[in-house]
Amino acid sequence: FDVEDLKNYLENCTDSENMLQTREISYSTKNARKIWINERVRKIEGHDQYFLVCENITERYELSKELNYRASHDYLTGLKNRLFFENQLDNTLKQIEKNRMPCCLMYLDMDKFKIINDTCGHHAGDEVLRQIATILTDCVPTTSMVARLGGDEFAIILPDIELVDAEIYAQKIIVEIGKHYFLWEGHNFTLGISIGLAEVTDFLRGGIHALSCVDSACYSAKQSGRNRIH
Repeated sequence: FDVEDLKNYLENCTDSENMLQTREISYSTKNARKIWINERVRKIEGHDQYFLVCENITERYELSKELNYRASHDYLTGLKNRLFFENQLDNTLKQIEKNRMPCCLMYLDMDKFKIINDTCGHHAGDEVLRQIATILTDCVPTTSMVARLGGDEFAIILPDIELVDAEIYAQKIIVEIGKHYFLWEGHNFTLGISIGLAEVTDFLRGGIHALSCVDSACYSAKQSGRNRIH
């Protein structure tokens, strides 16, 4: 550990000089591995010396970090999961209502996803979902939130985006997915996606209602021929 860093930390503490101080801090080992240490230090009364106890908490820290990640992310695609997305949608609606900002919402459902699963198995289905997740993320602004709601269904929050601009992003998604060919063990699939799109104007009924509306719009897109925006 860095002795000078530890001394500076102690000098900046506001507690009495004999009070036990504790902190969690990361260090890099000689082989460049990052470890987390819990340091507990006390000044020895009457001496310019310190008593230091270090505990390696790397495993506990990484487990906690992993659990926090899993609570908000989809394990397969790395996108936000449904629970986190719905909570964030409610928070976003409150913020944009307060600031009088536009906000658009997309609900996306892959077309003919079942064919890939039935033909090539679930491993192929998982891979195509990961590829779709990457395309969706690349097609929208970085301020957007992209989530996998479950199965082959996705949703996107587009804050501070007017409906006319949101439709341009939706069309870009359809074009990019249409250009993407999924290859799996000699099989070649073209992909498509149906999109329900709306500008959120009814803030009082919350995010679940807004998501239900774009879900219905996505169903209409499928009923109208798939691979289109409604």
